[in-house]
Amino acid sequence: MSPCNYNRDQVLALAPDDSSRKAGEGLASARKWLNLGLDERSLWGECQGSGSRPYQTCIDLSEPAFKCSCPSRKFPCKHGLGLFLLHVSEPGVVTATEAPEWVLGWLDKRVESQEKKERKLKEGPKPIDGEAQAKRQAKRHANIEDGLAELDRWLCDRIRQGLATVQAESYEFWDGMAARMVDAQAPGMARMLRACASIASSGENWQERLLERLSTIHLAIQAYNRLPSLSPQMQSEVKQVMGLTVNQDDVLGGTGVADIWQVMGQSIELDDKLKVKRSWLRGGKTNKWAMVLSFAHGMQPLDVSLMPGAFILAELAYYPGVLPMRALIKMRDGEPFAAPLTEVYADADAALLDYAKARAANPWLEVYPFSIESLAPVVVNGNFYLKDARGNLLNTKIDRLNKLRLLSVSGGRPVCVFGEWDGASLRPLSMNNGERYFGLEAGIKS
Repeated sequence: MSPCNYNRDQVLALAPDDSSRKAGEGLASARKWLNLGLDERSLWGECQGSGSRPYQTCIDLSEPAFKCSCPSRKFPCKHGLGLFLLHVSEPGVVTATEAPEWVLGWLDKRVESQEKKERKLKEGPKPIDGEAQAKRQAKRHANIEDGLAELDRWLCDRIRQGLATVQAESYEFWDGMAARMVDAQAPGMARMLRACASIASSGENWQERLLERLSTIHLAIQAYNRLPSLSPQMQSEVKQVMGLTVNQDDVLGGTGVADIWQVMGQSIELDDKLKVKRSWLRGGKTNKWAMVLSFAHGMQPLDVSLMPGAFILAELAYYPGVLPMRALIKMRDGEPFAAPLTEVYADADAALLDYAKARAANPWLEVYPFSIESLAPVVVNGNFYLKDARGNLLNTKIDRLNKLRLLSVSGGRPVCVFGEWDGASLRPLSMNNGERYFGLEAGIKS
């Protein structure tokens, strides 16, 4: 594919941290590389490091995916980033040639892995022991019910005593009950409880935000207690709120949705030692949203096969629910390509109306994708907002670096902005100034 289909921002968005980004930029020079080569699928080169032998670096451009012989535990490493940046910035430097054996061997393993995955999908899920599964589910259901009964009493005590007493409590106050929910096999409820600790110290009107969060927890408890009376779709939502996982093979075995999907933006959060990346996709023909999650524990690398701003031809399989949004990539075909950021909403009113309908369908919805055509950055009374074409001001959740980047790209004029709406503020993740896509730092927040 032509390297001009990408820009530096998209490549740099793949960097695991700032130091890797800076080091990668330092290696984006032809004089740093030996034996550079390119074919229809891959890009490769050798970079001299501190050892006696140069590091062998290659990129599978069809996703992209990276491979390097250096000892770095970061992914992609600085060599992969540097090679990709060189490919994008100076396309004439890397010429087409025949791939060496070490590149072909890695690509063959990737093809073999993909074929194995496709065969597994065709074969369908393996038969399970229904009786044993029913016993396990019944035992977990009983554990969750016991834990939720205790949590409900705990919540009622908090309300009777008044929220004013909660603000003086430490993190351990919330973490203790969260740990009880983990023991009760309801990790989703534990995560919601831990989030309450930061709300109590989040500034003005914290009581309203905390009461809303406690109310959604109480609603989840009541919904689980009457689970059999709910629709199958709502049952799936409630189970996911509790943290009950859905087998991926079951999801992939369902009917897929084929489309040309744009990777609108990505965000990264840290839940204890678990990194969670949300990749938001929008279907060009179906107009469907999709959220693809990837996870990495500790120093493990996050998946980078979905490049921000790129389009992919793929078939997605959705998890069940009243508002299906989370999805898995069932099949993808061809290399990603670039195009302008998709415009979805004309103004904030249209976006908020859509969000209200989604929240009514799923009251536990935590974030929702917003892509608004014309938003201009403004500062009012010292606070940073995004103003739409009608003059509506949207609260933003944005750090200083991304604020400066948004201002520099927009020049204070309206741009198309994509981000995550949490019910109170927008977290911008990407923008388009009418000429090209710009990704914002995904960041990691606790």
